[in-house]
Amino acid sequence: MNAEEIERTPPVVSDVAPRKAFTARRAVKAILMVFGCANVAVGVVGIVIPGLPTTIFLIMALWAFSQSSDRFHKWLYNHRLFGPTLQNWTAHGIIPRKAKALAVITMSISWCAIAYYSEYWIWPLVVGILMIVVASYILTRPSFREITNSCNQTVP
Repeated sequence: MNAEEIERTPPVVSDVAPRKAFTARRAVKAILMVFGCANVAVGVVGIVIPGLPTTIFLIMALWAFSQSSDRFHKWLYNHRLFGPTLQNWTAHGIIPRKAKALAVITMSISWCAIAYYSEYWIWPLVVGILMIVVASYILTRPSFREITNSCNQTVP
């Protein structure tokens, strides 16, 4: 091949700078970012509205950010107000007693409203079973971190 033929040949695909295509992975990351931001917003609203949980929405936001954005994940995990609760959940699976009580009370009131206003008996039954499962899970989580001393004895 001489110099003229080399100039006339089109560039090989590997020679062209790749364009960032809108791939499925990028679409999922964008959806997770929106989902995380929406959960943070609902969690913040839950601070001022009684009965609306805060922590569960922040946990879902933390998960969404862990899958989509390291920057937002670090921000939420180390947040001055939300960080300690999320860190306790992540490291030890801790749900504070106050949060447990509020969750069970809210579920109970919700079930009573569903049972009262429902026309069919199946809805209160299905919702009640689901709430019992969720409440059981919540109540079986630790409420505080157990510290062991040098003799391997558990100190509450």
